[in-house]
Amino acid sequence: MKTMPNSTQEEKYRWIKPILEGEIAIKDMAKICPFSKRALKYWLAAFRKHGLAGLKNRSTRPKTHPRETPIRIKERLIELRKEKKKCALKLRWDLEDEGIKIHHRTIGKILKTEGLTRRYRTRKIHWKYVRIPLKRGELVEVDVKWVPGRIKGQRYFQFTAIDAATRWRYLQAYDDESTVSAIESRIRNLPGSAKQTATFDNGPENQKWEELEERTGLKCFFAHAYHSWERGSNENTNGLIRDYFPKKTDFTAIPDEQIREAEHLLNARPRKRLNYLTPLEVFSKEINQFNIILNPSNVALQD
Repeated sequence: MKTMPNSTQEEKYRWIKPILEGEIAIKDMAKICPFSKRALKYWLAAFRKHGLAGLKNRSTRPKTHPRETPIRIKERLIELRKEKKKCALKLRWDLEDEGIKIHHRTIGKILKTEGLTRRYRTRKIHWKYVRIPLKRGELVEVDVKWVPGRIKGQRYFQFTAIDAATRWRYLQAYDDESTVSAIESRIRNLPGSAKQTATFDNGPENQKWEELEERTGLKCFFAHAYHSWERGSNENTNGLIRDYFPKKTDFTAIPDEQIREAEHLLNARPRKRLNYLTPLEVFSKEINQFNIILNPSNVALQD
């Protein structure tokens, strides 16, 4: 009974054995063998010189590289990626705080090798445009999404707001469809210069915009239908939120402290647009000009 070879070494020997015993010529064996005539000659020469040991695979690829990243740095990098889910550049800043210097391109290669990179369905197109400087509160992008299904007969909503100037983000889950109460409670204590405009989509939850303008002093604007890129910062924030609260999350089982913690982590991320400062640092600096205290542990604006 014939059995499968246990190794490539044994497989090579099985192909050259009939040639060694004179049962078949090399050119005839090459016609039925999946390997080339040149490979058969090479195996025959190696077997006659070294025996079975000559048929063992010998890779020419070096096992190590003198400038290879140490394994302890790779392990720490993978640990930070799984814990914080940050990009290569921000992971580089975190490692520099720990005294580890490594280029962000190298970090990107390691993440790709380990399968820790995001896979996009379509190729991302980068547009070159002129960025107009904004003041805090000059443009606030607001979005409300329905939480799929009903929880104990009650429909819940995910409220997201972001200040385009300081990149400050605010998250909230509530059972009121209107955005009036959510926005009013959040910006009640802010000075007038920090609450100027808000941009919404065309959802029914924003139909009370006139009431919002009257109660808060905000000027409300709406994006064009199906033009989500007009509120790009907000859409990007929604993607970041999915790292902490995936779709179909049951918000009744999530305490408010956990939502505040996720909000704080987003606002504590260094941003290249802010010269590598965090939204928390920029927003606190500007708000403190009006003697308003920002509590980073609760991530809430209070008097």
